[in-house]
Amino acid sequence: MSFFAVQVKNGQEIEAKEMLKSVLEAMSSVGVKAIYALESFTHVLKDDSLCDEVSEYLDECDVAQYLERKRIKDNLSALRAAHAEISSDSSEEMESLRLCYQKEISRQSKNLKDLQLSKRIYSVMKGYILLELKENFCELPKELWQLVKRVPKVCGIVSPYSIPKEEVEHFFDTIDLTPSIEMNVIQEEANLPQVEEPEIIQEDLDCEKEIVNFKQAQNDGQENDPEWPGEKLPIQKWIQACHLFLHEKKKTLQMPFPLFTYLQKRKGFTCAFLTGKLSIHLPVPGVIRLERSG
Repeated sequence: MSFFAVQVKNGQEIEAKEMLKSVLEAMSSVGVKAIYALESFTHVLKDDSLCDEVSEYLDECDVAQYLERKRIKDNLSALRAAHAEISSDSSEEMESLRLCYQKEISRQSKNLKDLQLSKRIYSVMKGYILLELKENFCELPKELWQLVKRVPKVCGIVSPYSIPKEEVEHFFDTIDLTPSIEMNVIQEEANLPQVEEPEIIQEDLDCEKEIVNFKQAQNDGQENDPEWPGEKLPIQKWIQACHLFLHEKKKTLQMPFPLFTYLQKRKGFTCAFLTGKLSIHLPVPGVIRLERSG
């Protein structure tokens, strides 16, 4: 097998992948083994409940809904642009056309609102997709090259020569496709343990802040808890990957899916923002405290 990098429009990697897949299937191109857009996602919890059923995987339905939402958004952009070009003092015929545009924009906007997705899907490899062939070709076959470059949203082939095997293996070993969970941070301090607070960190929520420090509060039950993570679980790494930011005027926490899954098994954990620091409270064994830098 061999790999080739295909350059596509930035932000449209998944659409390009699906288009290319459809074209290859229609042309009965059996030489292609797989196409990779390297999708991951953020699961957005719709309310403050942290016990919603969530899936750690993408399925065909998720991708189909994502593509449908993108299609509606593209249609809306085109409709609004056409509507804006019609002046207010146009003829009666153009005025009728403008009203038709308004009705269609209203209808499409409702469809978009109804299609609220719980998963925000994206590609971790911006501007590129990978083409894997079944056979070990040093150079992309000309007929396949001609087919690929004609697909909408494809900008071109990075190189007609295959990516070296060691580079492909290193890439797949290092790429992080870990999905994440996004939730609103509880504002109240009620029902949380009282912990001595160090010096208050100045809040600056105008832009995203990385959460980088980890402190584990001492608890008498912690040492006797058989489920407390040992060295095999990369808790520190998961916590360092958390983000705290302002989204739609709400303080929002984004954490790796494995950390959420672990905390969810603890039952009854809550999140709160206390004096400039985010705390995740577990009834047993204690408090995980995350402090922002800067």
